[in-house]
Amino acid sequence: GQFTNHETTKIKFKFTPEETCLGTFEAKVKLAVDNTLVDDFWVVVKGECVDVPIYVEEEQYDFKTAVYDHIFRHNIVLRNRYGVPMKINVERPKEIEGELSLNPRVAYVQGHSQFIVQVKFQPRPGFL
Repeated sequence: GQFTNHETTKIKFKFTPEETCLGTFEAKVKLAVDNTLVDDFWVVVKGECVDVPIYVEEEQYDFKTAVYDHIFRHNIVLRNRYGVPMKINVERPKEIEGELSLNPRVAYVQGHSQFIVQVKFQPRPGFL
């Protein structure tokens, strides 16, 4: 883009940290000016990468061998890292609606606490 006299220009950038990038970060961005009378200059961009406040206790829940017309249940434990309550909305995949139910659908996980979402899986004969 172009910078004109006495105006402000916004420069957008996107930061997508890796999982191991928790903590503060700093990056220097060089702004080059197409004018020999003006030197290029550097802008320092600073930020902080934090863990998401709500996370699941286990990343994977295994129903083992599933047999149709039987009910399989699991409890998914959600944890809140923050000190304030956080609202969650649980959405089930539309592809297996009627075979998978989650309860409750909306809840508040209290600060530094846990909350259990109940999962019920009952595959029908045509599931596979």
